[in-house]
Amino acid sequence: MNREQRNQLFIEARNKELTLTSLSVMMGCSTSMLSKYFSHKANLSSEKEQKLIRLIHQAKQFEWRRVAVE
Repeated sequence: MNREQRNQLFIEARNKELTLTSLSVMMGCSTSMLSKYFSHKANLSSEKEQKLIRLIHQAKQFEWRRVAVE
């Protein structure tokens, strides 16, 4: 996975309000490892990278909407 793809994956995770802590618990790795991965200072094994991609893509995205109350 190249730099641009990692950046896009991180943006998608942020849009879905996924924290590094929650991702690390679901992945079974440390928060610092994911932080280093997204800052391009470390790599993940191909299995963990695929699991991370799958977790982020499968997460639901929510949005707030303003509704008038009478």
